[in-house]
Amino acid sequence: IPSVSSDLENHLVDINTMIAWTKGHIERLGGLTELVTNPAGTENRPLPPILCGSFVSNPHKKTVCVYGHLDVQPAAKDDGWDSNPFVLTERDGKLYGRGSTDDKGPALSWLWVVE
Repeated sequence: IPSVSSDLENHLVDINTMIAWTKGHIERLGGLTELVTNPAGTENRPLPPILCGSFVSNPHKKTVCVYGHLDVQPAAKDDGWDSNPFVLTERDGKLYGRGSTDDKGPALSWLWVVE
């Protein structure tokens, strides 16, 4: 999902799609979610909501807080990519795709830990 936050005019829908996908994934894993209005957004410059998710297994145990972002920087094949940057591609046992290391992949890896 090309969730490019530096180009909200063209990608706000993509960012909201990424948030909705992640929200659904958290809920499928049994987590609780809340969408919070972004306080920096305005009527003239709407911003995507903030997604908060939680998994509570034992309220008497310590809490672990994980913070991450689901947006990415712009990318195009003519920037030097060997494949579409928004299609995860495996080459020589390595995965290539925009956001796979900053920060969409690491943020989503916490959900794989829960899974």
